[in-house]
Amino acid sequence: MKIGDTVRFLNEVGGGKIVNLLPAGKILVESDDGFDYEYDPSELVLVTANDTHLQDISTKDLNRICGDQRLEHHNEQVNKKLGRLKKTERSSTFEVDLHVENLIDSHHGMGNFQIVQVQMTRFRRALREAKNRRLDKMIVIHGVGSGVLREEIWAEIKECHPDYVCQDASFDKYGYGATEILLR
Repeated sequence: MKIGDTVRFLNEVGGGKIVNLLPAGKILVESDDGFDYEYDPSELVLVTANDTHLQDISTKDLNRICGDQRLEHHNEQVNKKLGRLKKTERSSTFEVDLHVENLIDSHHGMGNFQIVQVQMTRFRRALREAKNRRLDKMIVIHGVGSGVLREEIWAEIKECHPDYVCQDASFDKYGYGATEILLR
């Protein structure tokens, strides 16, 4: 892979262009939404002129999730509703709300598994952005529910970011429905 190549993300919807090759083998990708994210090469799939089917995967998935809306409209809605992190009282803390109604226009017809996948995709983007901004901590509002999303978030942090610390966020402010992640 080289600077200027088009890539697709292996574990999430979307893709972008390689803008820099970083030390320790990392790759900086400008995503379709215009933000730069760091990836390991194993998390990317190179898209060539003959790989038009890879470019269609993202559009098909988003159309399935958003009920046949255009990709541009979906990206615009995500950016408005969540795509960017919400600043809280301290400049080194960000808050992200993963309630599905804040992520997509309609989740009618989606199963629980599909909803959690959309939420986890947004969580990973928000975490990557918080890391890129060198923030101290992040508040993830996941709600109470049956606890599946909370468990997924905690497992992801434990497995993929063992140097980060997960703990329940302030009960006074969030009740049982939020996690605080200390980004070390």
